[in-house]
Amino acid sequence: MSIGFWLKHQHTLINHLYITTAGHCYDNENHDKNYFNHVPWNSKSLGLSIGPIEYESREVGYYDFAVISVENENLVPTFIIRNDDADQYKELIIINGGPISSHYAHICKSGFATHLTCGYVLGFEGVFYGIKEFDKTVQLIVTDMFF
Repeated sequence: MSIGFWLKHQHTLINHLYITTAGHCYDNENHDKNYFNHVPWNSKSLGLSIGPIEYESREVGYYDFAVISVENENLVPTFIIRNDDADQYKELIIINGGPISSHYAHICKSGFATHLTCGYVLGFEGVFYGIKEFDKTVQLIVTDMFF
């Protein structure tokens, strides 16, 4: 699993944190697997406890995201992209951010299975159709990233 950005609920004053991840990380058949931990790449350990998925978007539409409720009070937000496979620059620090709105913008992501991948934006409004009926994801950013 690769997590996205930190969230706070806009309608509550409670200082509770959430984290986004891809909706396809949600396991519809084994709900016990929907509790997330921060696990180093190539590790067999359970890692650092984070919390359960509280919301999964594909149940109500065609977007691919989920919201994890952070239960571990010792978890502190950091803004980095992991790059553990590299000899240098094991953490790529995010210094600013914003919506991606132009073609050929350079973007990177870090995932548990794919590790660090970077590429250029080729298009917007991409659609993915899966094998199963109604398996569709919309409004994707199309890139030249390879796994």
